[in-house]
Amino acid sequence: MAEISVRPLEVDDFSGGITDNYMAARSNQMQSADNFVLEKNGEKGKLRTRYGLAVYNSTYPRIPANARVSLIEDSEGTLFYMNGRNGYYVNAGWQTLAGPTGNAMLSAGAGSDYLSTAKWNKHLLATGDALSEPMKVFNDGSWRVRNLGLPFLSVSGVTITPGANTGKSFVYAFIRTDSYTIGTVTFREVSTPTFKQVSNADDPNVNANAIASIPVLANGATSNYNTTSSKVEIYRTVNAGSVFYYVGEVTNGTTSFNDNVSDATIQNNALLYTEGGVVDFDQAPPCKYIVQANDIAWYLHVKEGSVTYPNRIRQSIKGALYAAPEDFYDDLDDEIVGGSSVGIYPIIFCRSKIYRLEGFFDEFGRNGFIKREISNIVGCVSNRSIVRTKEGLFFAASDGFYFTDGFSLTLLTDEIPVSYLNLVSSATAAGYIYGAYDRLERRVWWAAQNNSSSTETDIVYVFDLKWGITTKTPCTTLSGGDNGSNFSPSALHFYDGAMLHGDRRGYVLKYDKDQLDDVQINTSTSVSNWSELAVIPDYRSPAFDFGTTVVRKWVPRITTSFDNLTNVSILIQSNNDNTGVFTDLQEIKTNNNNVWGSASAIWGDQNDRWNYAAVIPSWRRFPAGGLRCLYKQIRITRFETLIEDSTTLGTVTLDGTTNTVALDDSSKDWVTDPVDYYIFHSLDNYENGFKVLSISGDILTVEDVNNILPSGTGVSFELRGKRKGEALKILSYTITAAPLSMTQESYRA
Repeated sequence: MAEISVRPLEVDDFSGGITDNYMAARSNQMQSADNFVLEKNGEKGKLRTRYGLAVYNSTYPRIPANARVSLIEDSEGTLFYMNGRNGYYVNAGWQTLAGPTGNAMLSAGAGSDYLSTAKWNKHLLATGDALSEPMKVFNDGSWRVRNLGLPFLSVSGVTITPGANTGKSFVYAFIRTDSYTIGTVTFREVSTPTFKQVSNADDPNVNANAIASIPVLANGATSNYNTTSSKVEIYRTVNAGSVFYYVGEVTNGTTSFNDNVSDATIQNNALLYTEGGVVDFDQAPPCKYIVQANDIAWYLHVKEGSVTYPNRIRQSIKGALYAAPEDFYDDLDDEIVGGSSVGIYPIIFCRSKIYRLEGFFDEFGRNGFIKREISNIVGCVSNRSIVRTKEGLFFAASDGFYFTDGFSLTLLTDEIPVSYLNLVSSATAAGYIYGAYDRLERRVWWAAQNNSSSTETDIVYVFDLKWGITTKTPCTTLSGGDNGSNFSPSALHFYDGAMLHGDRRGYVLKYDKDQLDDVQINTSTSVSNWSELAVIPDYRSPAFDFGTTVVRKWVPRITTSFDNLTNVSILIQSNNDNTGVFTDLQEIKTNNNNVWGSASAIWGDQNDRWNYAAVIPSWRRFPAGGLRCLYKQIRITRFETLIEDSTTLGTVTLDGTTNTVALDDSSKDWVTDPVDYYIFHSLDNYENGFKVLSISGDILTVEDVNNILPSGTGVSFELRGKRKGEALKILSYTITAAPLSMTQESYRA
């Protein structure tokens, strides 16, 4: 018998990331790497189970709206959580960002709307896709919400009554002003001026001009102006003059003013800010998006009066972001759907185009900005998908995730075109995409909806930039394996070294390096009573052809190497020739690690070393009957192992009416947190498993969908499941293979 030439295939690098084209793909790629992140080891990548989700603040776990967290942002060391028009933060309890009269943070919007924010000089600027009036959030000792900029004062009802008539003529100018201080810096906002002429008057210092019916600035139901201490400043020309000098002011709410200042006196006063050619400081318009770059605000997709201009950009005055003169605008060739910045350049994203803006209007209205096309084919699908990093911007388009440095584009999802299209299968799904950047690990995260039956988001794509920004940038995925019933990140934000995870039900969670499992969200009970769910990693290799598709291969076994992070039960499965049918190999299990508090630890045993974790090597044979194949694919995940049984806990009593399982020996206790494990019993020879829903003392409540749980006492049982508190790190594996014979039929004419 001829000797078979064995060809071992070693896989010790996983830095290729996931690919849709997994048939005979590179060995460092994979069909699936769910709930894994890549860790760099030299130039190679190893797969480690992601961190578990913990409650971020157990005292204040859920925003007061009890509804989706639509945005998380931080400013000056405080985290803000947004839902619709409302913003919240924690300071000795939940606080609501509200204006001076208690109005919500934004002037328009609903819980399903998305928000846009920008930062400038200790200000957080905010608007929303309901075309809200732009707002500013700042801290002058307390957190404040105010409208960005001031409306002009209408003079239509203002009256100016001269004290006498000597034929003199004056023009008055009115502006609204507001000042506030952050730290040691005082900020002053002014409105565009309005004018009113009075004729047949006398010298005001001889016979005063009485000004009456000055309008009062009020907030109504939606605005957030400082109506208490903002002012109306009054300027005036000298007789028959054209230069405006400061005359006086009144606090908002005071409706009258007597001008008794002489022409000679006012000429020593301050000039109206527009003297010298400075343009009017028109208030920033309602808009969908705000971008701050180069000390300038850019208002995108704006509303002017009652008309919406979806293609329009309005630029602010440099250094005065609240003022956006009406003439400082341009209209693009496509609807604007978002924006950000690279360095000093604003980057404007349209549905099918991307622009870079160069230059700006100065305060005298000179110069202007030029729009440069970065792309006239690729656009953006979600402003929330835009992720700003020091390298540039990452964003979601209609055909993939992209990167731009402000000048060129790089497609990141060349390997997963089909998977990506599922994320943008509808406008609603595309709108869910939300991005964030992990600065410590240099990873870009995108939450998205993978399954159309999910309530909202149900998956996260993680791109690891440590291997560069190219079409081959590797990515993995994170999920709960539950179509969003528990794992549903409506918002992401990296803060204080951890990725925060805003939930569609209003909870704020975080990926915690000390947490191995996910908290199980239960809106009907306190978070202190929540159970946990095991994080289930799922690695699926390429379908290996072992270098040839001409002959079939004999593939007898696999040798594996895992890092010993925790006690762990590992399942390896095998799939031949892409049939989709995976068969189990024998369980790989280690229980050699001491767990703090474990009753099984043998203290004083010198062979039992504390905090010592050796690599887990093992080998397994592939199942008989499946040793011959053309392609071989393996899967590595967690094994549904035996947790407890009657050997240690004794028998149980089953109650098919109440769907409960109770320990017969009251001195025994169930394993900690058995929720989500499965109970099997001897009455049906351990054939059917019943999912554990809750525990109360010695009694488990189980799920009985088919109404088949019997009643009985003294019943033997097994508790099985994918054990909580376990983590997996794949170092390498080697598949032994040998060529056998021709696999295709020979050609015959």
